[in-house]
Amino acid sequence: MGERVLSPEELKADWHRFSNLAPNQRQIYLGQLLNPHSPLYNMAMLFHVDGLIEKDLFDQSLNWVIAHTDSLKGVIEIHDGVPTVTVKNDRVFESEYVDLRGRAGAEIDDWIQARISRPINLEACTFDSVILRLGEDSTGWLFIQHHVVSDMASFEIIFRRVSESYRLFLDGRSPTESWVAQSSSISVEAASVDDPAETGATRSGRKQQLEFYGNRRLEKTTRSTRVATKLNPDQQHDMDSRAGEERFFFLNRELTLFCLYTAAFAIYLHKVCNKDRFNIGMPVHNRSAGAGKNTPGLFVEIFPLELELGEDDTFITVFSKVRSEVLSALKDSGQGPVRAEQARDLEVVVNFMATQFGDFAALPCRAEWLDAGHIDPQHALRLQVLSLNRDEPVSLYFDSNQAALSPGKAEAAIRHFVEVLTQSLAKPKAPGSEIGLLPKTHGQALASQIIHQPFSGSVLEKFEAQFLQNQDRIAA
Repeated sequence: MGERVLSPEELKADWHRFSNLAPNQRQIYLGQLLNPHSPLYNMAMLFHVDGLIEKDLFDQSLNWVIAHTDSLKGVIEIHDGVPTVTVKNDRVFESEYVDLRGRAGAEIDDWIQARISRPINLEACTFDSVILRLGEDSTGWLFIQHHVVSDMASFEIIFRRVSESYRLFLDGRSPTESWVAQSSSISVEAASVDDPAETGATRSGRKQQLEFYGNRRLEKTTRSTRVATKLNPDQQHDMDSRAGEERFFFLNRELTLFCLYTAAFAIYLHKVCNKDRFNIGMPVHNRSAGAGKNTPGLFVEIFPLELELGEDDTFITVFSKVRSEVLSALKDSGQGPVRAEQARDLEVVVNFMATQFGDFAALPCRAEWLDAGHIDPQHALRLQVLSLNRDEPVSLYFDSNQAALSPGKAEAAIRHFVEVLTQSLAKPKAPGSEIGLLPKTHGQALASQIIHQPFSGSVLEKFEAQFLQNQDRIAA
């Protein structure tokens, strides 16, 4: 163990003592400090490669990338009680090799889950890398990074560089530094950033307490449930069609899609939380141009979108409100880091990720985003929208805090959201009161969730609410 770190209260009292940690890193480090045994900031990807990876050659490639990437060389050491990023220029990493051939799929999944759930010792290394032999002609690369030095875009940059250098080494050539950005989000330049409690974006970050389906959170936990679904071809077609309409277009396709998903999510929240006013967190990735576009590190910040909805609001009017808030947030993002208390107050987040992965050194590869089963304790629900692989349908993830939604209820929650999304895209001029949580022709066994009263849904939806509210009781 290293030197004693100051307590969270001591650190919060004097932001400037964080030395060269950037403001967004400070929030994550504090969150980890408050939950030292939780892997809530472990970010993990499993790359399924159709072919065999030579481990020695892979480590040679990975270490070449490490040598040219400060975020992979950095550790967070304690100096005079203050966490400080130190770049270890002599870093050499050897990936563990694990042969999982012949094991059942469930056993492999359990092994991987156990590995990604191990807290990362930031004083030793901020990442982990394992080569998995999955079959006679298949390999997996399990790559885990701590969020304090990384974001999703960093995974793609590092993956691409390791892939390119591996192919060059395989061909007997050496990679050059021409495609390596030399800057890093954890450079000592971060030390000059002002205290976010005094400067930066000035949005109000309205305090909120959302109750999902009438469930009041009486405790805090980092444990979360991930539920995933994919858009079907009809839903994808409707989304693409709306994104192509002039009335919905906003700056670029990525922001347009973000606003479309967020508008549907806002309608969903309005229906199930019985709130007219709430905030939705929007991650701003800060990688639009310059060296940062190809620099691994933590660039993302979360800004609040302040929304107010009424029963007469339509998908079109909600989209307009979201678009206006996004524009304001983007303007604020140029004024400095978001205030710390604003980020802490957010309970729901929509994260639209356009990141996609290609082949690994000319070998077919499929990227899989893994979940360590933990979330920021203040977050109740995150909607994650992504398509990591080419020609793959868009995936929707609900990452829900188990204090806000039980695992069983989370499964129904994402179905309710998809139904709201489907109806909103089909009937953009319909008031929200006409958008239901269940298909009109729903006739199968009732899916989950307690509906918060008063509830203005159909008779069927009210019946489902009562059924689910009492589903754990013995029938009389």
